[in-house]
Amino acid sequence: MIGQAARVGAIRAGALEDLADAHLRLGQHIEAVNRLELEATEQASRERLQSLLAVALYRAGRQTDALRVIDRCRRTLLNTSGLHLGTVLKQLETSILEHDPALDWTASPPSAGADAAGSDRPDGALPDPLRGRRTDPIGRNEELAALDRVLSSAEDGRGTVVTILGQPGIGKTRLADTVFQRAADRGFVTSWSRCPEHRSAPPFWPVTHLAEQLRRTGHVDEPLNDLEALSGVGGVEVFAFARQILESLGRIDRPVLFVIDDLQWADPDTLRLLEYVVSGLGSIACVLVATARPIDDHVDPAFVDCLAEIARVEGSTQLLPRALDVEHISHWLSTGEHRGASLEIARLVHERTNGNPTR
Repeated sequence: MIGQAARVGAIRAGALEDLADAHLRLGQHIEAVNRLELEATEQASRERLQSLLAVALYRAGRQTDALRVIDRCRRTLLNTSGLHLGTVLKQLETSILEHDPALDWTASPPSAGADAAGSDRPDGALPDPLRGRRTDPIGRNEELAALDRVLSSAEDGRGTVVTILGQPGIGKTRLADTVFQRAADRGFVTSWSRCPEHRSAPPFWPVTHLAEQLRRTGHVDEPLNDLEALSGVGGVEVFAFARQILESLGRIDRPVLFVIDDLQWADPDTLRLLEYVVSGLGSIACVLVATARPIDDHVDPAFVDCLAEIARVEGSTQLLPRALDVEHISHWLSTGEHRGASLEIARLVHERTNGNPTR
């Protein structure tokens, strides 16, 4: 009887998930939340259920609650069975944190051969870009090989910093996302933050963001103190705080990978703190990957100083993704909506975009 009840419960939960998936496809985010919230609380380790609820909450404007749902699932899995969060929920958490446009709802008809409930899509209403990120970026074999070497060094206890510099659309974030997923697959503790373009963010925003992710996942016990008190203070205080960060990272029993996207927009306090932090990564199993646009005439001098300090770090790596050639663009076209595009079309795209077709 107990086994039969469990099977009935699983069937019921699956039906509820399919119903919520349908609501999300129709843009009925609030209805999906109402359907899922109670069930998700009672079945906190059922990952598809939690992912659907997190997407619904995010689309309903409740980003913090969406992140709490994922964190609850993480803690439940760890406490009840010693398991770690699955790849789909990890990717979803990252996308929520960086406000990935792929999470936004758009009306679209079901694909050919798929039924209305989406039974051929085990991850439910998760957007296609989230599922497609497992494919390596095209034309980036050298860069990926370099990033794999950095991960291997970190696994041996030798951390470092990697900067990925390039024009908008060249694939910096895509490369960072790929190494982020590879690190997670290898057992790294991972954390992602993005520097906002607007100047209204508080000092040390990306650092605070990274630390809060570590605290939510149980890898750092204590929350950060009020960092605004360190804004504009002397180098001695900032250096002391950097040493505290390195000591906390050194106590984590697994390699760590941080990603900071769009470093060119970081506030001066964050840049100065990073200068101190990266100098100590060589003795701990921690990698910092930072993406940024190239230096131009309008860049903040603090950003220039930070890049110069990073370049002085022993073992640091700078990646400069190049424009794609015609062969790579042809491959890129064949993997998207333009399957069957001729080589002439690839040459035309290359000519008109200078090898940067996503810009």
